[in-house]
Amino acid sequence: MSRALFPLLFLLSGCVSHQVAEKEISQCPDYFRNNIGEVKIEPLSPFSVIFKGYVHLKEEGCPIHLLALADRNTVLEEAFHSFEFRAGTNRVNEWGRFYQDFHKDGTTYKNYGGLFSSLVILTIPFVDKLPVDGKVNFHSTVSHFEDTAECFVFVMRQHQTNDAVLLQKCEAIKKFVNGVYSQ
Repeated sequence: MSRALFPLLFLLSGCVSHQVAEKEISQCPDYFRNNIGEVKIEPLSPFSVIFKGYVHLKEEGCPIHLLALADRNTVLEEAFHSFEFRAGTNRVNEWGRFYQDFHKDGTTYKNYGGLFSSLVILTIPFVDKLPVDGKVNFHSTVSHFEDTAECFVFVMRQHQTNDAVLLQKCEAIKKFVNGVYSQ
């Protein structure tokens, strides 16, 4: 019995609880909270080997899956993915206005590293946290969706920057999560 208990405790050690996830989400704007999927805690998922959490665009309602190593920032990042995916599916005009405002500096999907950035993050520890001009960090270089989610966490944690492009992106995030583009 004790042999099975240790691996189970290890797997559960970093996973946030529903209570912690609810607390993080409760601090988000009402419009945001009303437009995200359900939270699912899955500490024993095989995806935990690579990911802290995920949201699948094609899954009904875009629920938020929090895995074994999920932390408070993971809750916010995955909640934003759920919010944005749902907007892109159900509120297309709103998402389009957000996208245009977020990228008004001229960047588009082609300006991201995609697979290359992902491979760097998977092979070099902590590289994802390095700052990058116009973005929150190196993790933001993977895709538009990682860029927006990292900006959301940055905004929710009330971090400050003098980077003009990042400031403009953060303003777009604030408008988006407060429903300004829906009007």
